[in-house]
Amino acid sequence: MSKKMCSWKKDDIKKIQRNLKKLINNPSYYCNKYGRVVKDDKNLCKAKKL
Repeated sequence: MSKKMCSWKKDDIKKIQRNLKKLINNPSYYCNKYGRVVKDDKNLCKAKKL
């Protein structure tokens, strides 16, 4: 999925549910606007280091 995690809708999450754990396991970054956490900053709109 090419769009940022911050803009995902419920249906988007259902589509990638199997791979979601890889994105959020051992997070290093959070979105300063939406509060989501991920391993790689390229998946967030306003990434900040944890």
